[in-house]
Amino acid sequence: MRHYKTRRVSWCDARHGNVLTMPTFPKPDRSNQRRNFTKTADNDAVDVGYCEGQLSDGRPFVAELWAQDQVTALVIFFSRQDLDLTDSSAADLIEREGLARLGPERGFCSVREWTDPSGAGMWSVNFVVGDDESTYVHDALTFRPYPK
Repeated sequence: MRHYKTRRVSWCDARHGNVLTMPTFPKPDRSNQRRNFTKTADNDAVDVGYCEGQLSDGRPFVAELWAQDQVTALVIFFSRQDLDLTDSSAADLIEREGLARLGPERGFCSVREWTDPSGAGMWSVNFVVGDDESTYVHDALTFRPYPK
């Protein structure tokens, strides 16, 4: 998989007659990720599916869903460029962008800096979707299976 940048998009702000340009952000590169589709003695985490999309500022994202034991987790990757996040602000961003609706407990959300194989700085926003007792993330993205 090659690493591509999104193209710049211009539009006109009719109220002021200004032409605005959306910044270009790198797409997360997950090409070196080894997938596990069945639970084994060596690896009991199972990759369920993924989806790709774009945040409202034009920032591409890749979301991945996986399960281990009685826990389902969601990880969303997107560019760190010009964006500072904390655990709380990352959860707010994901909810504001409509990628997930968090339950009243808000569950576990953790954001970490990550550098993808192409060298681009990314955020990795991690959620516990649910465990054997509760569901913490609702109406998440639509995932498709990984190609075999």
